Amino acid sequence: MLPLLLGGRCIDTTALVSPDVEEVILGSDWLHAHNCLWDFGQGRLFVDGRAAVTLSRKRPLCCRRVFVQDDAVLPPRQETDIPARSTLLSPRKIGAYWIIDSHQVRPGLYVGRTLLPASHHDIKVRMVNTTAEPLVLSRGTCLGSLEPLDVVKPPT
Repeated sequence: MLPLLLGGRCIDTTALVSPDVEEVILGSDWLHAHNCLWDFGQGRLFVDGRAAVTLSRKRPLCCRRVFVQDDAVLPPRQETDIPARSTLLSPRKIGAYWIIDSHQVRPGLYVGRTLLPASHHDIKVRMVNTTAEPLVLSRGTCLGSLEPLDVVKPPT
């Protein structure tokens, strides 16, 4: 049971929480139980007869985050593939390929640009520890965001 805050109201809601999904997904049973009306024309969601949420999206949702899947130790001055997982934007729209771009996670620890497959579990992200000491990455550490990518095959 979680408190769902909508339009200044607190609605106790039975919910499933998953590290794989970025946004709240309201099921048809919840919408039915709360007599919801989704007014697409006005961009509003009414819950129990009261306007609760103004719906707007200025651009398509396109943010998938990548997290360390299990605790990992990165040896000093080495590149290592770290087991990772990513979130989903939609269980039906995973896409073919994604990329995480190079960036510094913290001093001495970098993510290397990595091409990733459509799957969202048991993926490998290339990292490099430039320090003289082993570095520990805890499960759940955010490594960055994925961007969709079209792979173009070179001409034969």
